Amino acid sequence: LVISGNVTSGNAGGHQLRFTPVRDSTPSSLLEYSGNISNGVGSINMVFRVDSGTTPHTHTLRLSGTGNTFTGGITFNGGRPGTATLESSPASGTTGALSTGALTLGTSGSTATLNLGGSLSTVTEVCNINAGGTGPRQIAVIGAGNRILSGIVNATTTGTLTLACSNAGNLTISNAIDGTGPITISSTGSGKVIFSGTGNFSGPTTVQAGGLQLAAGSPLGTSTITPIAGGTLSLSPYAVTTVTGLLPNAGGLTDVGNGFMTVSSGLSAVDMVTAIVAGRGDGSWTGASGITSSVAAADVASSIPRAVGWLDNGDGSVSFAFAAPGDTNIDWQVDVLDAGNFLSFGKFDTGLPATWQEGDFTYDGVVDVLDAADFFGTGLYDAGTYNPPAGAAGAVAAVPEPSGLALLACLGGMAVAAYRRRRTA
Repeated sequence: LVISGNVTSGNAGGHQLRFTPVRDSTPSSLLEYSGNISNGVGSINMVFRVDSGTTPHTHTLRLSGTGNTFTGGITFNGGRPGTATLESSPASGTTGALSTGALTLGTSGSTATLNLGGSLSTVTEVCNINAGGTGPRQIAVIGAGNRILSGIVNATTTGTLTLACSNAGNLTISNAIDGTGPITISSTGSGKVIFSGTGNFSGPTTVQAGGLQLAAGSPLGTSTITPIAGGTLSLSPYAVTTVTGLLPNAGGLTDVGNGFMTVSSGLSAVDMVTAIVAGRGDGSWTGASGITSSVAAADVASSIPRAVGWLDNGDGSVSFAFAAPGDTNIDWQVDVLDAGNFLSFGKFDTGLPATWQEGDFTYDGVVDVLDAADFFGTGLYDAGTYNPPAGAAGAVAAVPEPSGLALLACLGGMAVAAYRRRRTA
């Protein structure tokens, strides 16, 4: 059924539009409003309700108008098994298919799904997910094109909120994500779910299928993120991000790109290095699980030495990032501080366990001539940043100062001496 006429309310007070399939004999239906819904002095609230019954159902309410301006919001839920779907799919325009009020995805019963399609680009409404209910909820991008949720997302559900992309289009949540309900990323297309706001979310986040990209300093509050097999957690280019918890050894992939991630609690240095070694693979940084860098992988494939470095911050937090061998403190330049670390920790050629900061750039657990060779092999010493943001000036070569030359000479002497000892041993 398609309703093409406009719906207008000009009187004061509240008004309600209800779509309520009730009969077990009608287990599926589609109602499309292709006209515009507006109100004047009063408000209009749209309710999509699947009443009680025993037969599983599939009911869809499609809003394809291009100029909906009603202010009362939209609420939809279900009282029996099945799926209730609200589809925002304007034929033209980028924002006009939904109301200007809050959007509430279900309070009880069946699965509630919000599909974003057509020419829709941005949803500005606050999204309240399943307040007080237990059923699963889903927000999905259908068709081509990127979609943005710019209103706050309140994920208060005790059931799972699934975020999904079925094609190449991305779903970006650019405002805060609040609440405690579990979030699952489960996409069948190549599009990513992107979190670019600063959130207060405290529930678990699972990357089950497809990609989740973090594009803000603290997008998920106190959530612990778990990428499992088939799921990839990534950072936007040059992002510096902090997450409260991360489980990188659960079978999925964490791709730091050319960014920097800090995990504030719950991840030990041992478990982090285990994940990095898995992501490093044979040295090409193309492992199928663990922690890796797609940017490092591309550089290594082009014979440019790059890796993932890591730091134990000493306060219960750990960090890992795109790095060049020799950059012991991961500030994206190799300088006198790094040469000083390599020398002052005294791990070279001792066979003692060592960290990245102490000079183990090859992940064999010790600092030896191979690490010294990696330090020299980058050609980055005193050359400025090797990871400039897009649009910024590239690395500027600098002439090493005398103190830097002395440290380089010392490092070179150590490497030569170690090589000679091994030859005569």
